Amino acid sequence: MRVVITGDIAVRGTIKLLEENREELKKVFSNSFMRRAAAVREEELPRIEEGISFTEIGEGGITEALWELAEREKTGLRIMLDAIPVKQETIEICNQLDKDPYTLASYGTALCFVPEGKQVGGTDVGYTINDKKRLLLYGDTVRFLRVNKSEQSED
Repeated sequence: MRVVITGDIAVRGTIKLLEENREELKKVFSNSFMRRAAAVREEELPRIEEGISFTEIGEGGITEALWELAEREKTGLRIMLDAIPVKQETIEICNQLDKDPYTLASYGTALCFVPEGKQVGGTDVGYTINDKKRLLLYGDTVRFLRVNKSEQSED
């Protein structure tokens, strides 16, 4: 099955980081960047066709959502990290604050496992595999998806 994300990840987390660190970020980023970052808004969860397994990406971000949906569906994954839709402002803010955008809250965005013959609007980021491995790929680098909920922040 295809793995599809219906919107940008980490939107709620970006809004929260911006609110909590505005003064620090204003020292580093231009006024136009700060306006663009402040304009980021959450979207409503889209309607998902029957027969498509999905979960809303919540407090634990895309990494937790990937883990939980793969557990529920008893499948492995091959996910291309560079295909995951994330706004440049989120990346810049996370880099500045030493945060991981893949663990930030993303309400309003769904992670879907889409069977052949079904459609959902979004970005293809990988596919399920008949194996228990949950792999994250970035170029030639392959690593295993790991989620430790006890260490996750509330970003």
